[in-house]
Amino acid sequence: MVLDETDWKILAALQDDARQSFTALGDTVGLSSPAVTERVRKLEAVGIIQKYAAQLDLAALGITIQAFVNLTTSPQNYSRIHTLVDQTPAFLECHHLTGDASFIIRVVTDSLPHLETLLQKLSRYGTTQTALVLSTPLSQKAITPDIWEPC
Repeated sequence: MVLDETDWKILAALQDDARQSFTALGDTVGLSSPAVTERVRKLEAVGIIQKYAAQLDLAALGITIQAFVNLTTSPQNYSRIHTLVDQTPAFLECHHLTGDASFIIRVVTDSLPHLETLLQKLSRYGTTQTALVLSTPLSQKAITPDIWEPC
């Protein structure tokens, strides 16, 4: 699907506030509610819009420790790693990488002993290297058509 300027405006508005009504979204992008609804449904149908989710404040939930764990392992362990991260709520993200590490895993917890337990689970499958997050100046930017522009 080739996106036009209006599609990008819709995506920008939804990335900013996915809970807005189709009427409000239409007002923002200059379309009627039925027209914007049809465009959103098409963006969903082709998989550009994958889901809608709430962004939670980890600190407000008592989750004070966030870390990124590089795991270096062999390909025989990949399916076990996939199962472990899928079944462990504290593992929020897992990315398969090129380079020295096989995976980078985002971990959240409320204590260092819990983090240690999580690292022990991962260590069964290879070598870990952990970096604790001190702050997050940028968590996630909106995707815009400018992403393809050269720096």
